[in-house]
Amino acid sequence: MEARRREAREKRIGFRGRIVGMHEAGQSIRAIANNLGISTRTVRRWIRRAEDTDCINVASSYVISIYHCSVSNPLK
Repeated sequence: MEARRREAREKRIGFRGRIVGMHEAGQSIRAIANNLGISTRTVRRWIRRAEDTDCINVASSYVISIYHCSVSNPLK
């Protein structure tokens, strides 16, 4: 059970990191939303949360940075 929760959490963190990485790479919020099949509001929310928690690093390490920040400073 714990392993499944951990796996699901890592998947969510990776997805959120992907949003931030795409934004850092210069994609628009609308393009990110369309590519991932989510609303622009969701994209804005995760970008804002990453900025608020100072978790945005270079795109090559976005998943790691988002993961480490979420462990020490959980996303709201």
